[in-house]
Amino acid sequence: MNPWNKEEKLEHPQDEERIGAYWERRFVAEGLIWSDVPSQTAQDASHWFQQEGLRTLLVPGAGYGRNTRFFSSSYKVDAIELSPSAAKLGEAFDPKTTFYVGSAFDPIIGGRDRYDAIYCYDLLHLFREADRKRLLQSLIGRLRGGGILYLTVFSNEDPHCGKGDLLEPGTYLYKPDKFAHFYEQEELLRLVPGWNVLETRSWREPFPPEDGRQREYTIRSLAARKPSGEFQLPAAGQ
Repeated sequence: MNPWNKEEKLEHPQDEERIGAYWERRFVAEGLIWSDVPSQTAQDASHWFQQEGLRTLLVPGAGYGRNTRFFSSSYKVDAIELSPSAAKLGEAFDPKTTFYVGSAFDPIIGGRDRYDAIYCYDLLHLFREADRKRLLQSLIGRLRGGGILYLTVFSNEDPHCGKGDLLEPGTYLYKPDKFAHFYEQEELLRLVPGWNVLETRSWREPFPPEDGRQREYTIRSLAARKPSGEFQLPAAGQ
């Protein structure tokens, strides 16, 4: 039995419930929201994974697998997705990846204890500070020593940064019922103290078109190698 209990482990469990309900509604109504084209960051991440000779990959917050399908021809991929409808879409869209319905905060969900690499796309910034730390702790615990963490987050250079109510430093309620944290470059680097940072980049990512208009948003990416010895971030709140 999985002993993980989000009400005990998360500072704001209602945030994950809200996010899950939002995306469940959208995937039910819209299906493959982001088309079948992977993020440009997936190719960049694969460059680092291939260079290191990595084989096993964990993708938290995988949606319907538009990025996992890019990876699954080259790696053994496990995907975690909160939305049951998205995971069901993913099983058809990317049958080579194994989808697990559940929370990325859960430290034991998935097919193995440790992975060679983790690709965390546009997930971390959806939470407040204490739970961002908890999520990162959980993911780092799933990565073997010497493995590669590749993550993307909203950038403070995105036009939405600074819009709406300020919930925490750098975190804004930029749309009704929708908030995010916007990372500066220095803050991104502080996520993995003592790691070998391979690369940081800024990207313009496309939104699904709206009323025939092309839209973009700005993200940052980080590729970093975990130290070979055991590594753990300070506990949330420290």
